[in-house]
Amino acid sequence: MKPILTTDQQEALSRIKSFLNDSKQQVFILKGAAGSGKTTLIREIIQFLQAEKKLFKLFAPTGRAAKILRDKTGFGTTIHRGIYDFDRLESKQVENPDVSLKTFHYYYPLIPRSDSKIVIVDEASMISDVVTKNELFTFGSGQLLTDLIEFAYLSNNESKLIFIGDDAQLPPVTDTSSRALDENYFLEKNIAVESALLQTVFRQQDQSEILQQANAIREILKKPSAERNKFIITPGGQITEILPEQIATDYVSHFPIPEVGNGVVITYSNAMASTYNRAVREKIFPQNEEVVPGDIVLINNNNYSSYDIELYNGDMAKVVDVSTQTETRKVPVYDKISKERIIITLVFRDIKIRLPHYDNEISCKIIDSLIDSPVRDLDTNEMKALYIDFCIRFNEEQKQTVENGRLPFKEGSDEFKKKIKRDPYINALKVKYGYAITCHKAQGGEWDMVYVDYAGRAALFDDALRWCYTATTRARNKLIGANLPHIDGLQSLSFTPILTASTVSDAYYQDSTFYSTPYHAENTPIAKRLKYCEILEKLEGTPFKIHTIESFEYNERYTFSYESKHIQIDLYHKKSGIFNDVVVLANDTDDVKRLKELLNEPCHLYIPLSYQPSTDLFRSLYQKIDSACADLSVQITNVIEYPSNYYVMYFFRTSGKFSYIQFYYKNQKGFTIANPKSDIGEKDIKLQKLIELLKC
Repeated sequence: MKPILTTDQQEALSRIKSFLNDSKQQVFILKGAAGSGKTTLIREIIQFLQAEKKLFKLFAPTGRAAKILRDKTGFGTTIHRGIYDFDRLESKQVENPDVSLKTFHYYYPLIPRSDSKIVIVDEASMISDVVTKNELFTFGSGQLLTDLIEFAYLSNNESKLIFIGDDAQLPPVTDTSSRALDENYFLEKNIAVESALLQTVFRQQDQSEILQQANAIREILKKPSAERNKFIITPGGQITEILPEQIATDYVSHFPIPEVGNGVVITYSNAMASTYNRAVREKIFPQNEEVVPGDIVLINNNNYSSYDIELYNGDMAKVVDVSTQTETRKVPVYDKISKERIIITLVFRDIKIRLPHYDNEISCKIIDSLIDSPVRDLDTNEMKALYIDFCIRFNEEQKQTVENGRLPFKEGSDEFKKKIKRDPYINALKVKYGYAITCHKAQGGEWDMVYVDYAGRAALFDDALRWCYTATTRARNKLIGANLPHIDGLQSLSFTPILTASTVSDAYYQDSTFYSTPYHAENTPIAKRLKYCEILEKLEGTPFKIHTIESFEYNERYTFSYESKHIQIDLYHKKSGIFNDVVVLANDTDDVKRLKELLNEPCHLYIPLSYQPSTDLFRSLYQKIDSACADLSVQITNVIEYPSNYYVMYFFRTSGKFSYIQFYYKNQKGFTIANPKSDIGEKDIKLQKLIELLKC
């Protein structure tokens, strides 16, 4: 049945048809809020192009968005799949006998220009134009939007680019703005551009609380930063408030049997998503820490050639079979930073998965060590290890070929490239559990029921507001929110200049049992246990190991083993738990100097903060500070309320060893004065940036 178009849809469609027939016009931007009928209009545009017998391509920035586009229109692939040639691989250090030095670089050039075509791109807010540099991969020029314009061949009068998206959504991960939806970007490049705006929203009806909150966020975004004073998401109707610790139980009560398409938990960070995934799985699959049949997984890498179906980053799949055995491979890799040969451990597992709308089960390997990791992806050394492992196996195969009297193939040969495309290890799927995902991963998707933890994003600066808007609009019918934004009472807050502090309160660290060590009792101050964990992380991949620790009141005596030697170093700290730097002496041996320099390197492990503000005013302050700290990777080490003295004290890890801010308030006026201090005073760059964000 032909859809009934709103007035602004009819106007936009009419303008797009005129645009398509105007040889002088090159780019059209169609913007609209969530639920304003952008996808309906895409279908109308496709029908028009088919009737006019015009060639067209339909793209989306991510695999998830492309899949949704295909489901709704019958067309769509990722931009990368559509515009780049995936057949070029350059092998490096081919002849080097030291396998740890082997590496590779994939270069994906633009597909050569062809006939005139219409290129339509949905979810265009996610397209970046910042140069992306990667040691192992290069796509075209490194600028996706620039490459897309080049691919569209706009110098041909019949070629057109149509960008469709919501400019209130999150910008690309690597960019600060959505340039594909910015008319000025194209005008500066002398590209003729037109635009239209869809304002009538009907996916959620006018009385929808989800829609009302989304519109309220859009209105805040339109205001200058200085005029943004209040941001509250109020529970009611389609929106329910929940405590973070209740989310896993509530989720499982609604979705006791995991299925692709169930609701999701949306978080700000991968670490938070990992925590929620673990909590959900503990209730659905108790005593099963490893992946099991029935689990839902999120595919985190595109794979176009290893299986009978193309797999996209963002696809959800259900696990139907799991091998109880894992396969471990230890691979030597040269680390460019430490300039040492290190051993990378790769752990693989065989599983079978089933995807929606595909009848056959897919047998594949996964990188088992990644599925429950708080990090998003493999690092560069781990990616190199996958390649080196393939090279080792390939060369062993060639030795066998020679022994059988046949000519071997070399690394980098066509046969080598053919095998690497189908190798199950180097193409092992990078998957995460799919119960909780980050907002960037959720972008382009929608679910009937969505849980959102707004922690770290409840703030009034653009990026936080766009995050809240994007997360909120992933819900079609039900939004269950933890840490719902409640910012009010900060309008009169002003900051004094940063002063230098020589000491810090003994309450700098919140007492916590989070980090345990084999050398400290549970009641040992958190600073000592934290220092051990930080040192352990710093020494990873180095030849130094912790041998013993003696713990004194203000001193930790570490003995390190190195080859056949032992090195003893005293680490002194203040009563607050702040450790002094280790002094490097002129007569220290090279090994001791290197170890001391390692110990002095910054390494701040995350300390979970347990703090429940006692009033709405304190909650407003905490949400704003928490979001600003998340944006700057600043750690809040403690918060103490002093209601009898009318101030709240926040302690931080910023650019120096410690910093803190006293926030004073008056009951009727809210917070009024903030006094920041740091051990390095005004040189504390992170504290300066934190204050600037808090002023927004």
